[in-house]
Amino acid sequence: MATSSIEKFIIRQKVERVKGRIGYGKLSIAEMAEQLGYSSPAHLSRQFRQVMGLTPTEFQKLGPASLARRSLIR
Repeated sequence: MATSSIEKFIIRQKVERVKGRIGYGKLSIAEMAEQLGYSSPAHLSRQFRQVMGLTPTEFQKLGPASLARRSLIR
């Protein structure tokens, strides 16, 4: 089933929220998933990877300077 434009927009918004929360480094992926209404941390990670091209953990390892510059447009 194809993802609609609205669904893609919502997913991108959630990914942006995850990126911001990763920058603060105070929440686990599981806590972020719960706060954003994901069914599991794995679901959040899959969507994040689809949008960003890497997992939330890989993104976090890039460090603060890279976090600010990394955009959704690839």
